[in-house]
Formats: sequence, C-alpha cells, structure tokens
Amino acid sequence: MSFALFLLLATALVMFSFGVLRIRKILTLPVVVAYLYLAFFVPQALHLERDVYGPWLNADFLFLYMTAALIALALGFYVTSSGLLGGPAEQRRKTTAFERWRLPGNVSAPMNKYEQKLLAGAIVLWLIGAVANYQLSATDTSELGNMWTGVATLWFLLGQSTFFSLAIAALLYARTGRKVYLIIGLLTLSAVLIGFGGNVKRHMIAETLIILGGSIFFVFNWRPPRVAVFAICFLGMVLLHQVGDVRAYIQRGEGTVVSAFVEGVPFERFSYFQADDAPELSIAALDIHYAREQDVAEGPVELWNDLVLRYVPAFALGRDFKDSLMMEHELAQEGMDYEMYATPGITHTGFSDTFRSFSYFGVLVFGLIGMLFGWLWKHALAGAFWAQFYYLILLNDALVAFTQSSARFLSGLPFILAVTLPFIWRFGQKVYHTRQARRRAHETADRPPATGRPA
Repeated sequence: MSFALFLLLATALVMFSFGVLRIRKILTLPVVVAYLYLAFFVPQALHLERDVYGPWLNADFLFLYMTAALIALALGFYVTSSGLLGGPAEQRRKTTAFERWRLPGNVSAPMNKYEQKLLAGAIVLWLIGAVANYQLSATDTSELGNMWTGVATLWFLLGQSTFFSLAIAALLYARTGRKVYLIIGLLTLSAVLIGFGGNVKRHMIAETLIILGGSIFFVFNWRPPRVAVFAICFLGMVLLHQVGDVRAYIQRGEGTVVSAFVEGVPFERFSYFQADDAPELSIAALDIHYAREQDVAEGPVELWNDLVLRYVPAFALGRDFKDSLMMEHELAQEGMDYEMYATPGITHTGFSDTFRSFSYFGVLVFGLIGMLFGWLWKHALAGAFWAQFYYLILLNDALVAFTQSSARFLSGLPFILAVTLPFIWRFGQKVYHTRQARRRAHETADRPPATGRPA
C-alpha cells in the first residue's frame, strides 16, 4: 500500500470513527462523506493501486487530492458549525430523547396558519413528485448513463419534489404528532416506491432513510445505537457495490428489495478487498492525469454546461439554441481513451471536475460545501425548522458532489431553492415545537386555580 493510499484510508477512518465515538455527530457531513470514502472509494482505490490498467496510470496524486478534499470539507464545516463565522445559533430548550408521541388529556395546540401553509405545500409537492416519479419509472434511462437529457431530466427534477414533501411531513409529524402529517408521509413514501419500479436507485433509498432518520435525530435529540449504525452502514456498503445484482433480481420478477437481501442476493459476489473494477476512480485518475499534463484549468465550464443541460429545454427552444449555449472544454480530448473504463452509468466523480476546473484550488469547492452544511447544522441543532429541512434534503445531494460531480450538486440548488424557499423561509421560521406547547398547556390545565394574591 502506497503512502498516499494509506493517508487516504487513515483520514477517512479517523473521521468516521469520530462520528461513531461521538454518536451525536454521526449525521454531520464530514462523517457521512468519510463513510462514503470507506464504503465506496477505498475498495476501488485498492483495486486501482494494483496497476490493473497499467503502471502509467499513477493514482497516487488522485489519492492525495481526495484526502485534501475530505480535510477541506471538515475544516469548512467546523468553521461555520462552531460559530467561528456568524456566531453561535440560539439554543433551544433541551428535550429528552423520544418525548412521548402524545400527551395525556384532550389539550392540544391548534394548527396555526404557518403550519397550514406548510401542509398545503407538502400536498402540492407530493402530487408533483408522484406524477414525475411515475413518468420516470416508465422512461428507459439505462442507456443514458450520466448524460440524462430531454424528458428524463425534467421528470428527474420534478421527482425530487417527493422528497421535499416527505421532509416537511416527517419533521412536522415528529414535532406535533398530527395524523395528517403521517398520512402525507405515507403517501409520499408510496410515490417513492413507484419511482423505484424495477430500477433500484441508490440515491432514492439513501435519501428516504436520511429524511426519516434525520427527522427523529433532530427533533428528539436522538442518539442511535452504535449496533444499528454499523448494521445500516454495512448494508449500505453492500448495496453501493451490488445494486446491479439487486436490480437484475427485481427485473427478473424474482422478488423485491427486501426479499433480495433476505435471500442474500447482494452478498453472493461482494468482496470489499477484491473489487471487480474501479470505474469511477479510474476515469478520475485519467482526467487528472491529462489536466496536469496539459496544465489546464477550465474554470466553471462544467457547472455552466450542467446548468444549460438541466434548465434549457431543447424541445421548447430548439436543440441548436441549447447547443450554442454550451461552452467548449479546453482540455484536449485526443488520446483520452475511456473505452476500457467507461460503461453506462459510470461518472467521473467530483474530484475530476473540480481539478479540471480549478486545478489544485479545486479542493476549496469542497471547503465551501462544508461551510454551507456547517451553517445549516448549527441552526438545525438549535431547532430551526428551515435548517433541519434543508440539511436533510441536501445531505444526500452533497454526496453527489463526490460520487458524480460538484457541478451536478451546485446546478441542482437553483431548482431546490426555487421550489421550496418561498414558503420554507417565510413559514418554516414560524413553526415551533408544538409538543412543548401542548405539554405546557396540559401542565397549566392541571394546576389548581389561584386563590388570590398573597397578602
């Protein structure tokens, strides 16, 4: 094992161990990304270092760049979450873990106008997401790889509304215990299942678990058992690598995701230390190799092209107009043979696009992402509904900045903010811990009536 790979492994292991030992930090972005490194990237790195693709493809620099990206992310997160920038957030009253779902008696706080607005928004988002996920499940994307275009991009964007609705419903149900939020949550989960169809999508499973678990985590100040954390992490690691086997199992009509795990389908060919290939890191290493060789820093070309790809509809404005907006890459493509690495669905990773865009300063992109999430984390722990909402719906998308490209994550932010910000920012700040209000009202109702002022 080279020193560069050892440094990468040690950094990720120390950071993830910190989250396990201080379980209250388990959902912080640096800990989640460290887990992603250990579960997804390290097996590929071990495979890549064995010089399967020839000794000319030296991956040591890639490993050092990946280490620097993880450190920059952690530093950015710490700067804002610790209050070094912006000061500390106002802390809410500490609540006991798992407060009772219902308080005794008939005392309950009425639904205020802000909750009503959020409820209406959750219903509208659910309807949009349900239709989009159904249409996406009927669209063949198997040959599109990471270059989704046309109607597939439209349905994918609108399908994210399902998760926005689920996050609103989960957070409000955890805070208030109202059945209407539970019903909305179950409806959104059904829309997610429709979106699965025969295609098991890792990002959909991960986002669902993050929203449901994160809602309990933030509202109840919950510390999950470490045994459960390790079990979920192990199953997630297996699914990351063997999702193709599970998808094929379902498409053959042999069962569901649950039955696939019960029958051990994902475990049949899984081996952590003997990965079959390293497609993502191989392409990233090749991209960085050519960028260093040609001494090219393209700037935000990738981000601009991704914005055009997502938000300029060719069916409405014409393919020629859309193509005219795309910027050309300065990095010469001659000799960049991806045939031995690339298959449909394989991405170049965020390490590739940040280095091609900003050379060695590309790690600062991950530092800025860390600062954004540190700021959200600080306010989420203080009980702010809007911060909890955005942290949960963006956490899984932030992983895309590593597994696919940072441009993919950044270009998705305008859609998310445009759909959610108008009512989340206005009304989400007004939603308080209704359970606490109900408890205070109940305690007041049980208090004996005053007999007059003392002399």
